[in-house]
Amino acid sequence: SHRYNITTTMVCEAICDCLNGTHSVDPSGLRAEKLFMICRSMYPCAEVDVAAVGAILAAGNFPPKYYSYVALCKDPLVLLKSSARVWKYRGMRCIMLRILQALMSANECIATQSPVAESIASEYLAARDIIIFRSIVFACTSAFITEGRGSGEKLHARHCMMCVNMIRSITSKRRGVIAALIEQGLPDICIDWIVEFVPESISDALIIASLLSEKGSLTATERLTAASAGLRIAVAHSARGKLGAKMLVSASTAVLLDSFTLVIGPIGVPVSILREDNGEDVTNICREKMFRMITVLSTINPKNKYLKNEASITLSKIAALCKSENAVGGVSGVAASKRKILLKEIWDTCVHANTALGGAM
Repeated sequence: SHRYNITTTMVCEAICDCLNGTHSVDPSGLRAEKLFMICRSMYPCAEVDVAAVGAILAAGNFPPKYYSYVALCKDPLVLLKSSARVWKYRGMRCIMLRILQALMSANECIATQSPVAESIASEYLAARDIIIFRSIVFACTSAFITEGRGSGEKLHARHCMMCVNMIRSITSKRRGVIAALIEQGLPDICIDWIVEFVPESISDALIIASLLSEKGSLTATERLTAASAGLRIAVAHSARGKLGAKMLVSASTAVLLDSFTLVIGPIGVPVSILREDNGEDVTNICREKMFRMITVLSTINPKNKYLKNEASITLSKIAALCKSENAVGGVSGVAASKRKILLKEIWDTCVHANTALGGAM
């Protein structure tokens, strides 16, 4: 049988053929994955994994350093040095994630059995998983993840279930990972992916709510961005953690109300004068987050009485702020005109959201 003629050399050649562009034989890397799995059933997994990692890392421009299995167990993050092409093909991605999963387990044993304090080991493992989580989510939300089909590649950027399963496993096991990533800042597309595929994210609700309550730890825009992410998670997965969802919605809407003046900008001057250190327009960022959060509030199930009431109260308060700002006199010119248009837009959005919840202004 051909099954018994398979060697680690054949696995490496199949991996290199796929990653170096020879797609006529193995357009999705599935042949390489099949050889890898068969080889793993015949030889020691450590031996096969070391060979596969060498082939995967060799896909870069320079020959990689050789890593022993012990070295890989001590530092699983080495795998993340692989080319973006590894994420592109399903078979390659599955090979890498299977090896990564095994290395993470071994690495955790090393960390927890080391003579260092338990708190230090826990911090190390959390930092490790945050890096892995971020890398996988970025890959899943980019065009890197595709199903190779020659010149007509079909995008599967949001549905690699092996990636989803690993992320869900990390989230369940490592409390605080989601909160840490939100604090560091993630693009909206990554938050959307987490909301869609990681219902376990609600387990960090209380940690995120606590983060939003600490006014000194984040800038105003970072705080509103974190509140926007927290609100989306709380509303989407409230059924899995009602108490956490309530607290997170309350904390997020409190930040939203606190940020109202940043959204409309200072009276009588161009709003673009408010800038972050990197030059980004604070008002534009806050405005985008406010409208997004109001839209999220409109999606709350009317049967969820607590969240619905919280949303209605928040929308009414925002509408009242729009009214009081519109009543401010003594200001004229282009800036004042733009301000009135913005206030009306916020008001209309609040009315629409409140109507969706079954209420009225």
